[in-house]
Amino acid sequence: MNIEARGCSTRNKGAELLLVAIAQHFAMRNRIRLAVDHWFGSYEERAKYGLRTVLGATKFGRSAIAIELMPASFRNAYGLVKRSEVERVLDASGFAFGDQHGPAPAERLLHETRALKRRGGRLVLLPQAFGPFTQDRLRTAMAGVVELAELVYARDEESLAHLQGLDCRQETIRKAPDITLGVKAEPEPDERVPDQALCLVPNTRMLDKTDQETAEAYTATMRAILNRAGGMGLEPIILVHDAGEDIVLARELAQGSEARIVQELDPLRLKGLLGRPQLVVGSRFHALVASLSQGVPTLGIGWSHKYEELFNDFGCGEFCLRPPLDPERILDKLDELGPRVAGDGFRSLLAAHAAQQRALVEEMWREVDRALQLDDGAS
Repeated sequence: MNIEARGCSTRNKGAELLLVAIAQHFAMRNRIRLAVDHWFGSYEERAKYGLRTVLGATKFGRSAIAIELMPASFRNAYGLVKRSEVERVLDASGFAFGDQHGPAPAERLLHETRALKRRGGRLVLLPQAFGPFTQDRLRTAMAGVVELAELVYARDEESLAHLQGLDCRQETIRKAPDITLGVKAEPEPDERVPDQALCLVPNTRMLDKTDQETAEAYTATMRAILNRAGGMGLEPIILVHDAGEDIVLARELAQGSEARIVQELDPLRLKGLLGRPQLVVGSRFHALVASLSQGVPTLGIGWSHKYEELFNDFGCGEFCLRPPLDPERILDKLDELGPRVAGDGFRSLLAAHAAQQRALVEEMWREVDRALQLDDGAS
């Protein structure tokens, strides 16, 4: 059975970790072949995970003719899958369906899902952030997707409410935590991130998804946090959680400070690194999932509701801040969090919530297997 994982990418380490979570779940099912489109990453990156490649959806032209003329033996030898051969689709887009992205992503998924359903396939939208849906074209397309999907999982209460506000059937809409919570990555000794470190994880989206005032406040506050680390007895580290854009911001923040920049392209090792420091301050969603789920005291600064909802799930919503940003308030929250670093109480609280969240992810996967009709021997 060919299962396509949509929305995953090596350009964003969180999006790549979503693929790792999917691959780990299906690892023992020999008859299941995971596939992605070529936008996932390079051939070498796809080969690393043993992924097949879904050939383009072009209907006309030379490429379409070439795809149709390829013998099945040739496609199998080179790990190629025609879109018509995809039998199940798992969408793990993270945050692609909402006003901020317009109607195009939802309309594209609706078009692909109609074709999938015509050939007897099934779609599940894995836990992600949704909405708001105020644009007419977006609401129509998203309602159509929910109507055709077997299950649609919101990652948080606000996203759930946005889905439930659509004019479509409701019985397939669920709520479940982010699937990367179930990915195991034991923190290993790594001199790049010492135990006594304050790890800062920047996000370029805090600059281009916000207004100029917020963007300026963000960079100023990040620099102030790095400068304050020494007074807390912690080494400042800037950890890049993105394969491209964030390194530019990281270098800008590092200027004039003692902070070191650390890059790690392997998403499992990256998650392991986020389990090492005494304190994490971050704006990349999956970096925050990684630190919180490993019991590391964390301060989040985000640009959408998905950040605040994540911290609420871990019982520490007061340590996540959203625009408009008040630099003094952020530094006050850092000072408030500082004393909790040394004790075990806060870490135990995070660990307890993490265990609850992982149990919910396991239950979600059981539902997904049933919805995809994989409990009948597809192993």
